Amino acid sequence: MYTNNKLSKAVRLAIAFGAASATAFTASVNAAEEDAAEKVERIEVTGSRIKRADLEGANPVTVLDKVDIERFGLTSIGDVLQNLPAAGSAINTNSNNGGDGTTTLNIRGLGSNRTLVLVDGKRWAPGLGGSVDLNNIPSSIIERIEVLKDGASAVYGSDAVAGVVNIITRKDYEGVHASAYLGQYASYSDGRKESYDIGFGASSGKGNVYVNVSYVNEDETLAGDRDISAVPKFGTPEGFGGSSGTPNTRFMYIDGNGDLFSQQGDGNGGLIPWTAASAFNFAPFNFLSTPQERTNIFIKADYELSDNLRVMVNGFYNNRKSAQALAPTPLFIGSAFGDTGYVLAANNPYNPTGLDLSTDTDENNLYLVGRRMMEAGYRQFNQNVDQFQFNGGFEGNFDLGDRTFYWDVGYTYSDITNNELTDGLLNMGNVKTAIGDVDVCAATDGCVPLDLFGGSTAIGVGSITQEMLDYILFTAQDASNTNMKNYTANISGDVVELPAGMIGFAAGYEKRWQSGFDQPDAFISAGLSSGNARQPTSGRYDVEEMYLELAIPLIADMAFAQNLDLELATRYSDYSNFGDTTNSKVGLKWRVNADLLVRATYSESFRAPSI
Repeated sequence: MYTNNKLSKAVRLAIAFGAASATAFTASVNAAEEDAAEKVERIEVTGSRIKRADLEGANPVTVLDKVDIERFGLTSIGDVLQNLPAAGSAINTNSNNGGDGTTTLNIRGLGSNRTLVLVDGKRWAPGLGGSVDLNNIPSSIIERIEVLKDGASAVYGSDAVAGVVNIITRKDYEGVHASAYLGQYASYSDGRKESYDIGFGASSGKGNVYVNVSYVNEDETLAGDRDISAVPKFGTPEGFGGSSGTPNTRFMYIDGNGDLFSQQGDGNGGLIPWTAASAFNFAPFNFLSTPQERTNIFIKADYELSDNLRVMVNGFYNNRKSAQALAPTPLFIGSAFGDTGYVLAANNPYNPTGLDLSTDTDENNLYLVGRRMMEAGYRQFNQNVDQFQFNGGFEGNFDLGDRTFYWDVGYTYSDITNNELTDGLLNMGNVKTAIGDVDVCAATDGCVPLDLFGGSTAIGVGSITQEMLDYILFTAQDASNTNMKNYTANISGDVVELPAGMIGFAAGYEKRWQSGFDQPDAFISAGLSSGNARQPTSGRYDVEEMYLELAIPLIADMAFAQNLDLELATRYSDYSNFGDTTNSKVGLKWRVNADLLVRATYSESFRAPSI
């Protein structure tokens, strides 16, 4: 890992000594011999659209090259980036409860949906919430990663509030490369991870084609296999932090005198007093790290149509299959939760009280039932995600007098489709019928009276029969999608010469359309699931943006390696769903001497609504 000051020193030394040939740097920056080393290849560094020879701008950029990435020994580039000091807490494959198979980056703790991710300088499509899944970018295609740890809304827009990650892929590669990675936790013989990739590159005098195929498979690890994660809170007494939804059922009701009875099933259909030590330890049934399988295909091509015109395209496809697991679902019902309409009928053959207990009465009130449905097995959440992205465009340059201007136009299309299956959920409408009047249950197709008090001893073993499960269980089928279309046009170059050097500028235009929807299972949207309810949602917006950047040299003293530069940027954004805004930035870069660089920036950012 290194910062740009090492590169810029190397570039300045190459210029000062008039290098006779191009000098190669880790970040693929070449000082080309042209006009006796008077001209140096200009590149665009993350944080600015102005192409320049000096890699240092007013904003700090951290660079990780391919060797840095390989040293981590991780199969996800997202896990690598989460190790950066500037990275805050974000979900990854170790996120089980609340995870969804993605790995995101949260710079400065401002939110992963406020960190812009670029690939070769082009916007990478986010999911519905605005966060980019970094798992889907294979490390084998990466040449280096530039991380801007400063707000850049004035240059890139709203999603760059916290910073920018620019992933640079291999360029002009010739030949074949292949690699394999195998690993597991040796002490436990679990958590196996394997990764394979192969890449092909071919070049002619005018173009290059690069194709990469990669595959990653990661096995799960169970929390119960590690002492520190096998309990809700390590080092606490039995029952501490456990759930009142137990395999033997926690049961509370209020009798006709207003007295509250707190009891639990005795495992044989009867009742015994409830104690705190009876709480259920749900921890061992969770994944500690989640399983994942990823397949990627990446194609990149460019061709030189003329000396000053180049066409570039790349296509990307990723399929991710991931899963999370939680302890068997707890059935919680009762007036304690605000439930209405539930009756544990006196004639239900498994009611140990012989009373009609209802959530809708003050006498014989059904206050709480908490039953861990061990017979139903784990709750399992399975995602199958397909992502496709295409980038295409032209770039070139032209001369006006002794000045060169660089331009590019491009188009991006992306589509992300997620199909999710969730097993182990309860149809609460059918639960209501199964614990109610036995005659009503008998007259209902498929209904079998539900035994909540017989207890269970292990996963899949207990008083709830398969016939009972068939009536109350369902598999949720959810679908979501995001779609993005993006047009861009940029130009940069030098405009006016000052005593300290040329004023550099960049300007551009962007038009972007984003849309998406979330379609939960019908039982979930109807509020009939034992899990969280949510409604179908959809949204779309378009945004039109223009920006201008200036790099103004104020002082330059080459004899003492001193200079002072002023950087200005402003961006106008017009959103279809909330209005327009203008945000600007001022930056100063003062090189005191060859070993000391002082930076200062003041910038405005804004948070635009996500889909």
